[in-house]
Amino acid sequence: MEQLEKGKISTSQLILLTMGLLFASQQILASIFAITIKDGWLAVLPALLEGLALIIIIGALVHKFPHKNLIAINDLVFGSFFGKIVSLLYLCFFLSIISFNLMYMGTFMLFLMPETPNWVFILFFIGLSTSAVRNGIEVTARTASILTLIFLVEIPFTIILLINKINFQELLPILNIPLIDFAKTSHLVYSATFGEAIVLLMLVPALNNAKDIKKSFLWAFIIFTPLLISIIVANITVLGESAAVFTYPSLQVVRTINIRNIIIRMDILVVLGELSMNFIRITIYHYCLTLGTAQIFKMKTYTPIIIPLGIMAIILSFSLFKNTLEYRSFMTNIFPLYSFPFEGGLLILTLVVAYLRPSLKK
Repeated sequence: MEQLEKGKISTSQLILLTMGLLFASQQILASIFAITIKDGWLAVLPALLEGLALIIIIGALVHKFPHKNLIAINDLVFGSFFGKIVSLLYLCFFLSIISFNLMYMGTFMLFLMPETPNWVFILFFIGLSTSAVRNGIEVTARTASILTLIFLVEIPFTIILLINKINFQELLPILNIPLIDFAKTSHLVYSATFGEAIVLLMLVPALNNAKDIKKSFLWAFIIFTPLLISIIVANITVLGESAAVFTYPSLQVVRTINIRNIIIRMDILVVLGELSMNFIRITIYHYCLTLGTAQIFKMKTYTPIIIPLGIMAIILSFSLFKNTLEYRSFMTNIFPLYSFPFEGGLLILTLVVAYLRPSLKK
């Protein structure tokens, strides 16, 4: 059984769901500044080109296998046995992304509330995610749409408040870094943002119109890209080269806002944005992990495994990294390589095999 629930989401909800997933990537800003310092905003453009290539691949797969999700496509292309192996690899990737984000949110909140153990925040987030997944994709999509719309208003509002702090001279000189560092940063941006759209292939059966998935991703990428560039530029032009020093540069930037001692302490905007966007990301991955696991083992419902999979994610979040510096080093140097098979390699292989196998040519 491919669709274990009857929930449906519209094209506009998919666009906002995708954008919420992408905006949760602000945790990579510190890594971007550590490599490129001032050219991080330019690195977003080649990353967008990689994202557009991903849209073409996803669109081709959805066109070839209408109303099939990632698990069903793997079974059709690679056969029942090897298809399940490929699907299990994807599910392990989804589980690791949940763990990475739980760990990040635990340390982020610990930075704000150092007296509270980080496991409290991790349990809080997985509890919220569990509740959302149990309520189904329709509730998740509606909630994500509202949170994303609020965040879309918050970004330009914050930048307007920063106008008197911005110094565009900090962007100069342009491209004063080795080409290999620029390429590394660009792929880092892709792997932590646009590349993660592959998880939404799990939602194809829930779409009111699956043919709109290319258009939805395209709109989400086009709206997201200038906003991400605006965030990066704001961080650089306000903090200068010191942006590479801060673990949470956006938080530090917003803390500089002080308009006549009336509008101050606006860092609550960054905190609420991080909380809401990462809630969307964790919930999407949790839902797709649960749905895919139930589908592989041919379960009639996915609800019994929501909590066990959440517990697995919690255990991994505590065991993968010792501290924030180790996590940041992983995101900067290893994650782009670790994620490539799932955000590019396997999808390309799937598409090639799908068009070469005689039984799938029609």
